[in-house]
This record gives sequence, C-alpha cells and structure tokens, in this order.
Amino acid sequence: MRPDELPRAFAHAPDAWRAVLPEWDAALEQRISDAVRRVSGSAPMAPKDPFRALRLVSPEQVRVVIFGQDPYPGAGHADGLAFSAPTSSRPSLRRIFDILEADRPGWRRPRSGRLDAWATQGALLLNPTLTVEVGKINSHGRVGWQLLTGAIVRWLAQRPQAPAFLLWGSHAQRFFDASLAGAPPVAAPVLTTRHPSNDFHRRFMAEGSHFQATADRIDWWVLTDA
Repeated sequence: MRPDELPRAFAHAPDAWRAVLPEWDAALEQRISDAVRRVSGSAPMAPKDPFRALRLVSPEQVRVVIFGQDPYPGAGHADGLAFSAPTSSRPSLRRIFDILEADRPGWRRPRSGRLDAWATQGALLLNPTLTVEVGKINSHGRVGWQLLTGAIVRWLAQRPQAPAFLLWGSHAQRFFDASLAGAPPVAAPVLTTRHPSNDFHRRFMAEGSHFQATADRIDWWVLTDA
C-alpha cells in the first residue's frame, strides 16, 4: 500500500476495536496519516492491511498478547501479525520454532511462518508500530501509532479477565511500561525475555518457556503447513 491509502485502511478497521477505544477517533487517524505521508511521501509501505491483527481477534477474545516492534521491512515479508511471515526463514521465527520444538519433542516445524492459527485462538500479535516504509526498518516509529496501540494495551490490561502479556525484547518492555504508566498492576501473567532475532547466545526464553507457561490459553503447537 501507499501512504495515501492509509485513510482508506482506517475506514475499514475493525469496528469492535473502535467501540472500546475512545482514543481512536478521526483526529488520531488524521494525525497518523499526515505523519506517515510526511515521512514516506508516496513510497510503498507494509503491510497491506495494518489492522489485520485486530481483524483476526476481537477485544473480548484476546487471551495472550505478544508484542513485536514494527513490521518486517522487506517487501512481501510483513503480513499484519507481529513475527508472522510467509516462510519460517526469518531469524525470529527460527528461534521461536526452536523453543516450540524443545517444548514438544516430535513437533515438526512448518515451512510456513504464518501465525494465523495462534491469532484465531485469541493471541493478539501486536506491533506497537503498525506500518513501515518498505526497506526502511522502524521508519514509522515516530508517526504516532503508539497512541493507538498503547490504548489497546491499557484497555486489555484493565479488562476483568486480562490476557497474559509476553514481552520479547527491550523495545516491547519499554512500550508496555510506558503504555501503563500510572495504571494499577496488571492482574495477569507478564512474562519477559530478550528478542528472538539474532539470539546468538540462545537467551531467548532462557528464563523458561513462555509457551509452556501459557499453554492453558493457546495451543502454540497447532501450526502446520496445511
């Protein structure tokens, strides 16, 4: 998509999320759209559907939240879900699948890197920044997306049955803390670890598997090539 198509994407964003977020209004949409145009002009951006993560799981259905950072910047890599990609060759996905294999001996990693099967069970795979200019990592990191995604975090954290929050990397942890500054403690599991990308020292989930800890909420091993 192109920056001038973002207002149309906003117009087709999921109504269920709009309904629970008073911060999500026309002024915020205009602010983000204008900022994206200033940064990227008419350059291509990704993903095609910035709100796909919200489209696959409604507010009340969220059982686990996993934070990324911003979408994969490579052309054709981002699909609207944090960490998800057409193939499992991305470094982050390889490490994620390493943990799944260690947790469940005999589980076979799929060639596909798409994580839709997690989302349809209630895993919100949320990038704090919902778009990126193709080829330029974190290019939209300061256009205002966190005003919207931070509101999502606050609403979920205050829900009577709050989801578990899985914070992978320092960026995710800072975003989570900033979003909930001054808010009451979250009455749900909040698990932290380093980011799975470039994990040369194998420290991702060295503290313990987040998948095992939340297996009562999501069947993480449901991923297949089917």
